[in-house]
Amino acid sequence: MRIALFVTCLADALFPQAAIIPLMDKHHIITQVAGHHIDVIKLIPPLVISEEDVQWFLTSFTEVLTQMHKFPGPAWDVVSDIGKMVLTNRARLASANA
Repeated sequence: MRIALFVTCLADALFPQAAIIPLMDKHHIITQVAGHHIDVIKLIPPLVISEEDVQWFLTSFTEVLTQMHKFPGPAWDVVSDIGKMVLTNRARLASANA
């Protein structure tokens, strides 16, 4: 029960990251989470943007959202990557302190 609650809370907290990380990694689109516990993604477009750029963004964003409905998908990738970083950092700290 505690694990299910933890996973549910973690999934809720990481939902926006599951969208913005693939947008940056795969499509080189800079976005930002609007705030804590808010499922709003802010776009950070260039000062000058063309219709072609808008269509490129919409296609990329649609692709990322479509992938989020698959398992495993971006949400799992984000959690997995964060877990790997934590374990790697712990190993480094342990070897530095030894």
